[in-house]
Amino acid sequence: MGIKKIILIITGSFIFFAGCGYDIVLVKRKPNDETTKTSNLKLRNYYPAAVINPIVLTHADLEKKKAYILNTKITVEQFRLFADDARKFEDNLKTEELGREANKYIKMYVDPIIHDNEVIENPETKAEIAKLYLLSASLYFDLARPYQAKYYLDWLNGRFGGEYLSAITTERGDDGLVTLAEGIEKIRKKISVDTNS
Repeated sequence: MGIKKIILIITGSFIFFAGCGYDIVLVKRKPNDETTKTSNLKLRNYYPAAVINPIVLTHADLEKKKAYILNTKITVEQFRLFADDARKFEDNLKTEELGREANKYIKMYVDPIIHDNEVIENPETKAEIAKLYLLSASLYFDLARPYQAKYYLDWLNGRFGGEYLSAITTERGDDGLVTLAEGIEKIRKKISVDTNS
């Protein structure tokens, strides 16, 4: 048996057993159309197995990346809902625990997709990535982490520019439809008020 064949078999086995091959080959994708309602947000019942492993994200096609973006947006929105509840009840311990979990999630699952050049440059996904940046910044502000929120806002401005952000609208709860530029400005004002008080 040649050395190339042995290396190929070992590499293939490693990829498959590390979870990458499982995600690519064996997981059947299920639609994300079931919904349940809570007091102020529709939460989707989604299948974690349908989310691509971030390790293989760079090798996924655009359709898989679109599904990945949708699932990460849903999860970040759920974190925001929980953070809002914790803040309303002034439960600092719960907010701190939630902040640690949200931070882990963003570093592991959100950051790989928002720094993926293919989805940033593709017209079909560019706006969704910009919205994901804004959601992440908003979540960090809700978790009383203004410096991390500012970091994501700065990245958002640097990546997309003011004209593009002024043209894209996003739905923001009670505020109705606002542009991403307006959303950035609102969070920046909240951060400046929060840090000055």
